[in-house]
Amino acid sequence: MFDAFYGFLATPFTRGIEFEIGTADVIAGNVSVNVFEVKVENNVLLHGLDPQLLVNFNADRLAKTGFAGLKVGSLTETTNNAGNWE
Repeated sequence: MFDAFYGFLATPFTRGIEFEIGTADVIAGNVSVNVFEVKVENNVLLHGLDPQLLVNFNADRLAKTGFAGLKVGSLTETTNNAGNWE
């Protein structure tokens, strides 16, 4: 059962490079909230594409979101069902 789960950790088309996954407890309004974060950098996800376009895209994403990749969740902030895909 767990072997099938661990197959989902690999980022597709990356020859087994795994997503970075983390969990934490964050205090929000005197309440402890369980949070999670799953992310992968663009250099991993978009490997093999034009290097200059990747450099430009990473610079843009870093300036706009603070992370040059795909990320869901946050280990430092809670959300109120507004969504947190970046």
